[in-house]
Amino acid sequence: SFCADEICRRVTGQTKLGTTRKLMEQALPAIPAASMLEIGCLSGDKLRSFVDDGWVTRGVGVDIAAGAVDRGRQIKRSNCDLHVMDLNHPTPLGEQFEVIHANGVLHHIENLESCADWIAEHLQPGGVLIASEFTGPVRYRYSRREIDLINDGVRILPETLREYFTPESLKPKLDADPSESIRSRDIVDVLRAAGFSVEVRPYGGNVLQRALSKTFFAGFDPQQNSHVEAASRLVRFDEEVMRSEPSHHHFIIATHRTTSPQTPDRPSRPTSLA
Repeated sequence: SFCADEICRRVTGQTKLGTTRKLMEQALPAIPAASMLEIGCLSGDKLRSFVDDGWVTRGVGVDIAAGAVDRGRQIKRSNCDLHVMDLNHPTPLGEQFEVIHANGVLHHIENLESCADWIAEHLQPGGVLIASEFTGPVRYRYSRREIDLINDGVRILPETLREYFTPESLKPKLDADPSESIRSRDIVDVLRAAGFSVEVRPYGGNVLQRALSKTFFAGFDPQQNSHVEAASRLVRFDEEVMRSEPSHHHFIIATHRTTSPQTPDRPSRPTSLA
């Protein structure tokens, strides 16, 4: 949870609400929003939470994973509809949405141009895309300097929590998923070329994503001051790296230039936080 709080702090300046919800609060004219489209919804748990907590009135989700979508359809609650869809070859949904949400999805899309056009077509006038994305090296082809910085971070941790990073450790993940980070460096440029006005908010992770390994999570004890202090130092080191190196992760807030974006008043929000 400290990683989620740190991301929220870096992107929004606070940690109390959750990054996506804070950005919705800032970008939309009112809460609840009338409708949300979530791309990469899996079984729709996150989408349903937006509806159940009063952040959106209606939700629609799409995902390529048919099994996950089928499981989500069996949950007979919330005002949500789920669809199976490959965003490399998207099909029209026949409606537009006030907010489109994507969490770690776009860096898996090879046909980004068609996907970006499809997103634009499904935004209402004044609507907004909020996406959290890996924008680092394509197919995790880290430079020597990036690898050295990761392992400098690992050395901050106690020996029992250390697992030094090597690119070879990612081979099983890359072999299992040919779409992983297939065009991660192109996301922002493709959205802009598709007519979006794009704001990017970096939140680093260049070191944390790899230094916080399975060994770390298996051994980390929040009751041990040495563990907590080392993790805090690692977070600070990651932030220092972000000041001098291109961030590997961004929140993207995008409006289409044809939708006449509004400058919203500060809305009220539900009391349920996530």
